[in-house]
Amino acid sequence: MTELVAVTDRFSRSLAHIGGTALVAMMLLLVANIVLRTFAAPIQSTYEVVSMAGLVVSALALGEAQVHRSHVSVDIVTNRLGRRVRLVIGAVVTLASIALFVQLALSLLGYGLTMYATGSATEALRIPLWPLVCLLLVGVLGLLAALIGDLGRVTRSWRSPSAEADIW
Repeated sequence: MTELVAVTDRFSRSLAHIGGTALVAMMLLLVANIVLRTFAAPIQSTYEVVSMAGLVVSALALGEAQVHRSHVSVDIVTNRLGRRVRLVIGAVVTLASIALFVQLALSLLGYGLTMYATGSATEALRIPLWPLVCLLLVGVLGLLAALIGDLGRVTRSWRSPSAEADIW
């Protein structure tokens, strides 16, 4: 189980690094556009490119956010329950999350294939949109990997009372 958790964490981290690179590129583009705007020569369609980069940043950070628990959790009720009950609740919630995100991944795959078949593109630059949908799909797959890692953590905590039971 420890190896599974480590592999899923590494996968999520590598996606987050790619997203971070996109964030730096987005920042550089915005700064360049501001500087060039002072000389009356702004970069054309900056809004489109920044919007696409924002999607890449957000999508590829999903798994890493799950690994580091960067989401909101309300554990007022579960803190008062026993350790094993919390683990069962965590496993059920994680399995439900996996089912939801598998459905989302399948829907994104279908949507991306439809966009590829129809030739959908951005309005000004005519950049195909299907690669962005595929990047969003990769981000959801990173989230799924992190959720599978969470199941590994639950299993490890169930087997060993000394293991960390932080699944929330």
